[in-house]
Amino acid sequence: MGGRGASAGGRGRGGGLNPANIISTRSLISERERAGNLVDETLSVMRDFNDEYGEVVGDLVIAELTKRGANVFAFSDGDTIGVNEKYFSDAIKKAYEDCVKSGFHPSTGSKSALEATIAHEMGHNLSAQVAQKLGLPGMDAASTRIVKEALKNTSHRGVVIMARQISGYATHSNSEAVAEAVSDVYCNRGKAKAESKAIVNVINKYLK
Repeated sequence: MGGRGASAGGRGRGGGLNPANIISTRSLISERERAGNLVDETLSVMRDFNDEYGEVVGDLVIAELTKRGANVFAFSDGDTIGVNEKYFSDAIKKAYEDCVKSGFHPSTGSKSALEATIAHEMGHNLSAQVAQKLGLPGMDAASTRIVKEALKNTSHRGVVIMARQISGYATHSNSEAVAEAVSDVYCNRGKAKAESKAIVNVINKYLK
């Protein structure tokens, strides 16, 4: 998977999900009979982003992961978004709430934990689209461009200081700062952090 491997989300996020930790995948739609409400939540986020930016995601899948990937909520390769089958259930709510309480992720605002997670992965896909539009080598390069440009519209002296205002996970890399900012703005809209808005404004400049 693209980027630095795949960008991974979850309590143990931090960096890329090694493709070797993906045992198998299946269509997210195939889960409708078992978990129709979760399928609908996921598809609603996809539709929102597609309505705003055009086609943002190529495919949505449920993934069976190895023990090394067990704590990952979801992941993206810049096109396909996968959700860890372990968290494609009510289990994601408590796990995500714990992350919000610790400051690791922004508030879910009016959205569910699953919707916030999918929005985060959509943020990686938006970085990939910016990379394609600007002729950059990948989502990481695009994320660096986006974050550095956004920094100029804040009073912060460095990108890590700026990212820290968004969430703990946003400080892990420029790619995660962009994804967390996108999730924050999607979930909290006008109440999102100013730093998140600055990042999304840069994305919008290139993609709208």
